[in-house]
Amino acid sequence: MKLLVCILFFLILQTPRTEAFELLVDTESRDSIPPITLGVPEGSSEEKEQRTNDLHYGLLIDVNPVFFRSFQNIVGLDNRKLLDQSAFNFGLEGGITYNQWQISLQLGFMKQYNTDLDTLHLSVGTIFSSLDLGYKIIDGESIYVIPKVGVRWHRYRLLNSNKEYLIDIHRHLEDRDLDLRFNQGLGYLGLRVGYKIYDPFYANRYFTNYSVGIYAAHSFKLHDRPGVYSRRNRLRTEGRLNFDQFFVGIYFNSHFSYPDP
Repeated sequence: MKLLVCILFFLILQTPRTEAFELLVDTESRDSIPPITLGVPEGSSEEKEQRTNDLHYGLLIDVNPVFFRSFQNIVGLDNRKLLDQSAFNFGLEGGITYNQWQISLQLGFMKQYNTDLDTLHLSVGTIFSSLDLGYKIIDGESIYVIPKVGVRWHRYRLLNSNKEYLIDIHRHLEDRDLDLRFNQGLGYLGLRVGYKIYDPFYANRYFTNYSVGIYAAHSFKLHDRPGVYSRRNRLRTEGRLNFDQFFVGIYFNSHFSYPDP
């Protein structure tokens, strides 16, 4: 029996000691043991702060009032009133953020009709596109603020046609359909403010958050007179489009993070 105890004691002495064993037998060496570092769990505040790069896309409502007073003598009062209603646009936007710099593209559209006249059907189709660059001066847990500079292009298409579907060809040639396109470029300096909405149900390594917010900008015309076109011709005109100095919009976006290249 004594021989067996000696053999077991000898084997224990030869076995390599673990850090846990050393911690128990040598309390004075506790400070020399390296601390255990836990990984940052996904979705924590530290990881969110590191997600400075993301892709976003969403919906918008844009309000940019415009007035066609100088074209009233050419297109008539009813057409001018319909053109003046082209302030609201619904659209889409998308963009990319890299190291707090953000570039965005917007596309908006709207269609207006007037069917109250006896013989004519009036319609105005509007399209705008914009490209801007901004920098996140504030990027908090819930709020972000981005000053922006950009350009946008507005296009208004005015159509007049006979209300009757079936008409005589000679009548059509005597009273042709009206088709005019007005094009105007704008530059702007603006500010975008957004509120972040986190959804833990959809949280993953790529999805970052939703955001809802508002933007406003001071605009200026890039050229004094609009480009006016028919179907096949550019038309000379002295008329001008009058825009409000400011336009505003609201938006709702989804954000997805991506790693540094």
